[in-house]
Amino acid sequence: MTMNHETCSLLFWQMLGKFGWVPLKPLGGVSLLASPKAYEGKRITYKTSLGSTQMLELDNDNIVKVISDCTNLHLSRSSGIPGYIQFGFSLQEEEYCRAVEALREFQGMVNDKKNKHSSRVPND
Repeated sequence: MTMNHETCSLLFWQMLGKFGWVPLKPLGGVSLLASPKAYEGKRITYKTSLGSTQMLELDNDNIVKVISDCTNLHLSRSSGIPGYIQFGFSLQEEEYCRAVEALREFQGMVNDKKNKHSSRVPND
């Protein structure tokens, strides 16, 4: 099933807001910008794409790579606005649903109690 641009962008904008992102109101097209404010400074432990365990504090510089490693969802940092990430979304419902599920999974990982034991990351 294919969704139209307006429906897809509005649904994605609402979903990002529910997941703690600060999305800019979409004006059309197939992408939208959002800031990961709710995730900055949160600690996460996860397996990298190479299979090693990584523990770090999320910030604007590492969140795109961490989301990709954790969910296989690929985002773009090329928004041109500091602190914002560009989300491109497909108009195919299956791909849209996969992206929503990937972001839901990432939110769950960040909010997992085992990742809240400390707000500081040990120095390597």
